Amino acid sequence: MLEVAIRFQDAKGTMISAPVVASGSSPGWRTFRKDFAIPDGCTRVEVVARSIFVTGVFDFDTVRVEFK
Repeated sequence: MLEVAIRFQDAKGTMISAPVVASGSSPGWRTFRKDFAIPDGCTRVEVVARSIFVTGVFDFDTVRVEFK
């Protein structure tokens, strides 16, 4: 299983929220777009691309984060 999640954190590094943007199997992976409002108090945003419950090498191509 592959997953991309967004971690919104406050100034102390405490997690405010961490929505999963997309998940799926490698053969079923697709291009996607999601919009999120940045929560009040957020000072740091992490984009996490990872594999879950599997081993091996995965390539995440063309990850783009845009702030409006």
